[in-house]
Amino acid sequence: MKHIIGISLVAVILLATQGCDHSTNISGSARIGNVAVVDLDRVAKALGRDEVMQARMKEHAEQMQKQLQGLQKNLTTQIKSEQEKLGSDATDEDKVKVNSLVRDADQRLKQAVSVAQQSSAQVRVDLISKFREDVQPAARRAASKRGLTVIMVKQANLLYYDPVTDITDAVIDELQASSAAGPPAS
Repeated sequence: MKHIIGISLVAVILLATQGCDHSTNISGSARIGNVAVVDLDRVAKALGRDEVMQARMKEHAEQMQKQLQGLQKNLTTQIKSEQEKLGSDATDEDKVKVNSLVRDADQRLKQAVSVAQQSSAQVRVDLISKFREDVQPAARRAASKRGLTVIMVKQANLLYYDPVTDITDAVIDELQASSAAGPPAS
């Protein structure tokens, strides 16, 4: 019985450790895992996409600002109109009505600001998502050429990586080459 347990234990250990050393040889004798790292900020900057995204976000923010200013002007006009209707001989009840109108206008403006902020955040998310979609095929090709199967984005929560796993330059080269060849056929 002990012999069967011993053999089973050895078999389990062999099965558990099988495939644990799937390292790839990149640039000489460096041994690494199957994970590549790409710095999307560097890619965006190298391709000028960071400026394009910033311009689109700024354009959207300016559009939202104009809408907010228009709403504020409209609400102010409504309040002034109501105050002028009442004139100087407004009753306490009239003043309460105007104060309520001011509170409602303030609430509407705050709500519009919140919607504008959410809209701007969504535009940013959409631009970044589209950029990531555009980069993904080039990153996949660059990683594949090196035998790497997982791609991580370099960001603050990435504690450490071996620079040999960084495929950022290869991704930039891939994207620049594909943009020089023209847009893909639809």
